[in-house]
Amino acid sequence: MYKHNILFIGLDTHKVSTEVAHVEDQRGANPVHYGKIKTTKAAVDGVGAAIGSYPLVIDDLKRGSSIAPFGFVLSGNSYILLGQESRSDNDLEKQFIDWIKNQLLQCVPTNEEVFPV
Repeated sequence: MYKHNILFIGLDTHKVSTEVAHVEDQRGANPVHYGKIKTTKAAVDGVGAAIGSYPLVIDDLKRGSSIAPFGFVLSGNSYILLGQESRSDNDLEKQFIDWIKNQLLQCVPTNEEVFPV
């Protein structure tokens, strides 16, 4: 009697999640689906790797639960804040603009974290 021992493993990988399934190499075999895991969680748990943008991974890097062995490569994209010219001395408006500028500055890695291309 011939015993099948070939196993096909499927990984459906996306930015946010990875799904894992397998099927045996025999007629009529049904795939076995193991489920979905968050891509960054798999990397943090040491069972995977993830590619992520700086603002989404910086907290894990600072905690030491992830590493960026090759640093970061700048995408060349820019963040632009558009708005109407202010007609008043609205303090809340100025506070908001200062806050959003600060948030956008945190979305870019420092020179030490950038990997030269």
